[in-house]
Amino acid sequence: QPMPPNFGILPELPVRIKNKRERYGAYRDRALADLNDWLSRLRVSAA
Repeated sequence: QPMPPNFGILPELPVRIKNKRERYGAYRDRALADLNDWLSRLRVSAA
């Protein structure tokens, strides 16, 4: 069975967001920004 994500293991966000949907969206946005930064350092274009 697939396992849901465990957001408790991620570093905390700089501000507290009480709304679960908005908080998970902030985790997503931060992860995508970090991924794009990492890809740019590898000189790989994102799809």
